Amino acid sequence: MAGLRNIDHRELATGHAQAMEAIAFGRRADDHEMPEAELWALADTMLHHFAEDAVFQASLEANRMLARDDHRGRAAWLAVAERIDQLQSLPGAE
Repeated sequence: MAGLRNIDHRELATGHAQAMEAIAFGRRADDHEMPEAELWALADTMLHHFAEDAVFQASLEANRMLARDDHRGRAAWLAVAERIDQLQSLPGAE
């Protein structure tokens, strides 16, 4: 896949599983979001692992949540995608 860096796939799977668990089990600041620190941490992790494909990957997760009729999960992944976009627009970002 274009844009993927050499990564430890076990690390990615573990991080992804933890993020999905956080979203699925409601660790959110309110009824539709994860805590801000978790959103930024997940955005940074996704950016590190998927590079320019990170927003796309987060959007795929949002679509998966929508397919499950999980609107809170979808909102959380869309919030992650927004933060990835913000990180990518920082001066000096790759």
